[in-house]
Amino acid sequence: MYDLSLPCHVIFGENAVDTLPGLMAKHPGTAGAGKMLLVTSEVMAWNRPVIERIRSILFKGGVETAVFDGIEPNPTLANIDTGKIQYRAMGCDAVMALGGGSPIDAAKIIAHDCGAGALVAVPTTAGTGSEVSGWSVISDSTTLEKRSVFTRAPDMALLDPVLTATMPPRLTFFTAVDAFSHALESYLSKSANCFSDSLAFKSIFLTAQHLAPAVNSGHDLTARTGLLEASLLSGIAMMSAGLGAGHALANTIGGIYHDSVHGWLVAQILENVWQFNKEKRADKIRDIDPAVQQIFTRIRDLSRQLNLDTDTLKKQHLDLIVENSLKNVNMQTNPRDATREDLMVLLGNCFKCV
Repeated sequence: MYDLSLPCHVIFGENAVDTLPGLMAKHPGTAGAGKMLLVTSEVMAWNRPVIERIRSILFKGGVETAVFDGIEPNPTLANIDTGKIQYRAMGCDAVMALGGGSPIDAAKIIAHDCGAGALVAVPTTAGTGSEVSGWSVISDSTTLEKRSVFTRAPDMALLDPVLTATMPPRLTFFTAVDAFSHALESYLSKSANCFSDSLAFKSIFLTAQHLAPAVNSGHDLTARTGLLEASLLSGIAMMSAGLGAGHALANTIGGIYHDSVHGWLVAQILENVWQFNKEKRADKIRDIDPAVQQIFTRIRDLSRQLNLDTDTLKKQHLDLIVENSLKNVNMQTNPRDATREDLMVLLGNCFKCV
């Protein structure tokens, strides 16, 4: 038995963002929005043109915006509390999430807690799939944990590959690997089903085809479209099937090492977790193994090309990482049960431990 629900309206296509005001006016969840808090990460050279374009499009459609760019990677409760203050102080009645998984996750909680009349998600990266789910991953700086919480799904998700074209190569790589991990882990999950498998399967092959071209030629819209669609499909798949040990470990490490990059943590972990899980999913692996091996080769090659260094973990943190990973919700759907010793071996194989 499996349970399916896609709670938000999805629009996908090149320059789809130009239709945003008209779409919002027609959609019962977003019609009537007057002033939106535009929740995003720090405004930088690569994302500034996208932010200004969105604001201009909304203004022409009669919707005001107030920009809140105080969302850090691995957003904290403090970031969200500041966003809620901004929402109320600026007199907003709706929220738009613009960016990657961090601002989208934060925006969902801000919208939920402030009772926003509408929530629209516009991803500018191709990796998290957060735009179609009601789940958010938040860092708790007190407990050093990243917690998955269910709040509110967007009323509308608008995916425009043109908006991802300004991503720098490293960010393209990190987010694409995250999307691939969602597809791979949901495909192997204990809770995998026909629906999630079909989406994850297609996502894996899209990533195999488009990962390297998108990293090496950012304005290749065919590659950008392929990766964004791969991210969307894997995001829906993981909503249905869950993930696995790769995300249990990556999320736990990210809670302790707040400045770590989630996609890079996943990239360092995933192949070893794949090897750990293979024996439990031999029947399914045959269909995807050539594409998966191609992607792992691309990950290794691009890691060297982008001069990425293996992350270092302190030995004093290993017990806490293992303990929290075993309790993490993603471990529940990993196809193979893992022991404390198993995770210690995985950590030693994936990272520098000093």
